[in-house]
Amino acid sequence: MLHQIVKHWISPSEEGDHGFVEKPNLSQLVVVSYSPFERFPVDLAGRELQDKESYRYFGLRGRTKPSDAKKLGRITLSHYFPKRNAARSLVQCLADDQRLRSIRDWSRKVATMESVLRTAMAFDFAAVEVGPRKRRESFYHDVEDIDPLAVDVGDGEDRRRYIPIASDRVVELDNERLSATLEATSGVTFFLDGQPIELSSGQRLFAYIVINILGAIRRNSLILVDEPELFLHPTLEIQFVEMLKMILSRFNSKALLATHSVVTVREVPSHCVHVFENTEDDIILRHPPFQTFGGDFQRISSYVFGDKSVSKPFEDWIRAQLEELGSAEALITELGDQINEELIVQIKATERGQW
Repeated sequence: MLHQIVKHWISPSEEGDHGFVEKPNLSQLVVVSYSPFERFPVDLAGRELQDKESYRYFGLRGRTKPSDAKKLGRITLSHYFPKRNAARSLVQCLADDQRLRSIRDWSRKVATMESVLRTAMAFDFAAVEVGPRKRRESFYHDVEDIDPLAVDVGDGEDRRRYIPIASDRVVELDNERLSATLEATSGVTFFLDGQPIELSSGQRLFAYIVINILGAIRRNSLILVDEPELFLHPTLEIQFVEMLKMILSRFNSKALLATHSVVTVREVPSHCVHVFENTEDDIILRHPPFQTFGGDFQRISSYVFGDKSVSKPFEDWIRAQLEELGSAEALITELGDQINEELIVQIKATERGQW
């Protein structure tokens, strides 16, 4: 479904059985997918759409630089694309904040990035790399009371220079100078106590997603996210959904998430949950008949993902133990302090044939 939405958005002149019933009130479509197997278009190269920012893709795929200026680069898979996108998106957050800061109730993108990411990791500021020989002062309009202007890591030929992009220096930074000299393939680096910090793969992916969405989003956008739970710790899944709720409301935008995560489903109300059921005749779309927001994990898993029809190893183990010990009470006594209330209920229900 997400692929059909994208196809119809970037090729509106094509006729077919699938697409929008009527043109939606959207200014932009943003796709976030970090699965190595997806096949979303990576850009609008070769398309007729005049607004090249009306479709944005963030993932593990991208287009290489062509050897011939008249040809398009080939699309390939690389971990450098997420780094490059995140660095450029962070500079875009800075540019948007500078351009629109006088608007009342403007959602400050750099400050939002900091507040969201600090729920997942401790850091003082985010920074991007520039050439080591670039003058620190050249990246600022005003250097008064700004410290540090830059952070150097390493010595000699290995020295690398980073310019902090933080909410307390939005006005002073020169975003055009940063864009022109950005070492984008270095990505975004986070510093704590003057030193770069090492991120887990989940933290890094979370940072990429947050920064890219913030950098790309504008009013009336539709964000398509394919399996956001990939590589994310359950806590980061929750933070991601909370971030989306906050950002979408501020930009009058919406999001569609394709997910197999109970954690994600539990963070949204049932009228926002659409369950796809493949029948013999057609695909049926329905809402859960109970409230999913803050709901019971087992109930959500059984109804939304249909796992009740799949026998689980621990259920087979319970049946085997009941057969060996003769009764539910005997099994409960045997387990002693290792058992919880939910398992007691399941053991008794299994004995009665009600599980």
